[in-house]
Amino acid sequence: MKKKGVAKKVLLTLLSLFLAAVIVFGGVELFYYPHYRSRQQALEQKADNNSAAINIVSANVRTYSPTDFLKKSWFYRADLLRQCLAAQSPDIIGFQEVTKMHYRYLTETFAGYDSVIAYRDNSLMPEACPIFYLKDKFTLVDKGSFWLSETPEKMSKDWGAMCYRICSFVILQNK
Repeated sequence: MKKKGVAKKVLLTLLSLFLAAVIVFGGVELFYYPHYRSRQQALEQKADNNSAAINIVSANVRTYSPTDFLKKSWFYRADLLRQCLAAQSPDIIGFQEVTKMHYRYLTETFAGYDSVIAYRDNSLMPEACPIFYLKDKFTLVDKGSFWLSETPEKMSKDWGAMCYRICSFVILQNK
């Protein structure tokens, strides 16, 4: 009889935690997501082909986590990232910690850019380090990626890494 009571309490606790998680994560989606979609604007960056200068920016988008709330939420930060990069007028952007959701947003937002991407693994939420470049200013000569490990040519991790680390590269020719 005692085992049934303990099992019932454990089950109720787990069910309560699950419901709380659904309410919290659902609230984030309902509160931030509509604002995020309505504020999304394409960034029309035009190449200055008369300038020899090349403006390169690196941006870590911080991987998506449903436990991020308020100002840590991707749905809050996405518009800030767009505004910040628009102010920099980059010719080339190197992103880090980009998930498939981020990449979809970035490709829709940075309309004047082409991009190269390779995900670091085959997990449910893989990350990548895509490179975006102005398609009016550059021609893609070569591209690739490698893993930061003893065997860089294949998906691998070394040196005590908890997850796979990838590096992407492009070789561009200025038009």
